[in-house]
Parts: sequence; C-alpha cells; structure tokens
Amino acid sequence: MEQDIKALSKEESEIYIRFLVAVCKSDGPDIDEREKNYVNLQAELIRLENPDEYWEEDIRTEDLDCSVLSEKSRLAIIRDCIVIANIDNEYHELERKEIFKIAETIDMPAEKVEEIESWLEEYWAVLRRGVQLFNPN
Repeated sequence: MEQDIKALSKEESEIYIRFLVAVCKSDGPDIDEREKNYVNLQAELIRLENPDEYWEEDIRTEDLDCSVLSEKSRLAIIRDCIVIANIDNEYHELERKEIFKIAETIDMPAEKVEEIESWLEEYWAVLRRGVQLFNPN
C-alpha cells in the first residue's frame, strides 16, 4: 500500500493529503492524535513539505481539480480515507458521508467505495484473528 502513494505526482500528493485531512475534520474540530499522526506519516512518505499547512486550510474537497488523478491514485485515496476514518475504531457516519462526497468528486461510483469498505473490513478481521491466534491470553 505504501508503494501506491509513493508513486503519486506532486499534484496528486497534495490532493491526497487534502482529502485525508478533510475526512479527519469531518466529524468535528477535535482531531484524534492517531489521525493526525497517520496524515503526517503519509505526508512524509510522499515527501510533502509542511504538512501542518494542510491542517490549517479550510478544505472544500469539491473545489479540488481532480483531473490529474489516475485511477490507481483515486483508489488509494478512497482506501486511505476509509483507513483513517477507522483508525480510532469508530467509523463515524459523518466521516463516511465525507468519503462518499470525495468519491463523487473523483468520479468513483458508490458501489466501488462499498467494495473497498468491505475489503478493508475483511482485511482487519484477518488481522484481529491473527492477534487472537498468536496471543491466546
């Protein structure tokens, strides 16, 4: 998954981070520290300077020019938006609503978002099972 975002162009990277921040902000002004750390880590991976400036912006995702986004980057955006929305183990309805708004902005069908949500739930279930299996106490 890391390779997906490392291949983003500068323009794609800036849009990617703005979408992640928008999801973090969607359920209220108090940003969970895990969400902020995830965004900052992603910004570091894609070599974006000054990630703090994205937190200070009033982001209107529908105004972003998404014509530069490849199909692969659109998928990575939605995947990582869902990941960050779940990072606190609470997929808030406002976060989900923001993700579907982002999907519409990047011309991704709602069915594809639901497919990615389902895939991630299956993935996380396998990880939880692994924890149970190897930590029986």
